[in-house]
Amino acid sequence: GRVVRRTDEGVIPENAGADDIDKDAARIGKVWSDDDIFVMDQLQRLNENAASRFHNTLDLGHIGLFGHSFGGATAARVCKTDPRCKAGADLDGTLFSYQAEDTLTVPFMFMASEDCGSDCETMRQTFAASDSDAYFLMLRGARHFNFSDLPLRLSPLARLLFRVPGIIGSIRPQRGLTITNTYLLAFFDEYLKGDDTGLLNGTSPAFPEVEFKSHLAR
Repeated sequence: GRVVRRTDEGVIPENAGADDIDKDAARIGKVWSDDDIFVMDQLQRLNENAASRFHNTLDLGHIGLFGHSFGGATAARVCKTDPRCKAGADLDGTLFSYQAEDTLTVPFMFMASEDCGSDCETMRQTFAASDSDAYFLMLRGARHFNFSDLPLRLSPLARLLFRVPGIIGSIRPQRGLTITNTYLLAFFDEYLKGDDTGLLNGTSPAFPEVEFKSHLAR
């Protein structure tokens, strides 16, 4: 290992205002988005290269992107700007103000934690203004990290302690991930494979924890 000196440029100041945070988010967001675009570029190159073992084997006409937290915001950004993204999903990722300028033109699903408050405002605005099919699902009893595997790796006592600051919610860890995975699969099956499971038609009695809203362009 090695020691790396931390500089002020590498952190957000403690007294940072909303404008400073937005600027940092825009800077970091571009790096993450460029990474996604780089991956798609490389896959396209492999697919087109006659010497590649993957030549003409990759289906790049049905690419979907999703992510949690900043990864979800990145998925939204890339799907707004790169036509190779055909559908996307954001798992409780706050969209910063710079992202409100572009309209979604591909199917997109937002999944949010309960009582996300102002953090969800830009997500709601983007959902309502979408030019394509869009979904906004709120998972009751969930907090930000219920959309990850963190709660599964915590002991019962640790889960209780993590609930105090609102990092994870009251929903059972496996239940939260089951709901998340089921809706993600149904969404991408419908918009990338053309398989309609019926789950996105409205509120499901199988998942009463989900507050379901849709904005259909068709």
